[in-house]
Amino acid sequence: MSVAKFWIALPLSALLACGAHLAPKELVDARAAYDHAAASNAPRLVPAELHVARESLDLAERKFADDPDSQDTVDSAYIAMRKAQRAEALGNAAAASASKTFAEHEQTKTQQAIIENQQGKLQKTESQLAQERDTLAKERDSLAKQKQMTEEERQKRIEAEKKAQDAMDALSKSLAVKADTRGTVITLSGGVLFATGQATILPGAQAQLNQVADALKTQAEHHFTIEGHTDNQGTDAINNDLSNRRANAVRDYLVVRGVAAAAITAQGVGSTQPVADNKTTEGRAMNRRVEIIVDRAVTARN
Repeated sequence: MSVAKFWIALPLSALLACGAHLAPKELVDARAAYDHAAASNAPRLVPAELHVARESLDLAERKFADDPDSQDTVDSAYIAMRKAQRAEALGNAAAASASKTFAEHEQTKTQQAIIENQQGKLQKTESQLAQERDTLAKERDSLAKQKQMTEEERQKRIEAEKKAQDAMDALSKSLAVKADTRGTVITLSGGVLFATGQATILPGAQAQLNQVADALKTQAEHHFTIEGHTDNQGTDAINNDLSNRRANAVRDYLVVRGVAAAAITAQGVGSTQPVADNKTTEGRAMNRRVEIIVDRAVTARN
């Protein structure tokens, strides 16, 4: 089979093997470089060099057929292009050397200078190719390390999410924890946290708040909203002030226990959001509460 016929058949088979994948620029350039070399003096004067270039291109085509998107395909195509350029350059140099017969010494010296110049360019090309291959190898190593770091970060995120979920599951066994449109809501009874009309946390409530703090620290990427609520006994002004002071008292306690201060917003809403009927003792007790909302939206923090 002639060189030209072989080259015409190879891209078609490689293209069929690769389906709809478009060849990378490096492979397109390598094919063009080989076509150019095959049409030059290389087949006649340096067929061995052209054969080496063809084998290198065949290897790149096979790698493209096996894995069109791989870095190895790009590297092999680049090397094939360089070898085709080398074959063409050597063929041209050989043709230049054989094309003239020098009758005089000066003509011989001129021709020798041309050959040496071509050889110098070839040596420079080989040196550049070696440097570029070394650069490609370093880039592959860098990409591999980045991929490994990405996988490690993914595993850490999975572990952190599991730890956070386990903490919430444990918290739900002793406190009221539910999910609504705002996020995950932890409800603490006002009667457990505070004395009547007061905003100082009772010693007996500290164990519950410690457990809440531990759970919130596993939710490091979330923002927390603390809402103080009262029943409807008393004026709106008194209830708003009391609920606000209670919300901030819980916030301050959680910050002391290690929850990031920047992650917490505290506010009092008074008696505006009852969850039970204020006409009964039980209903008013349920309305006197503090809610800690783990917001649904994840907030990036340093």
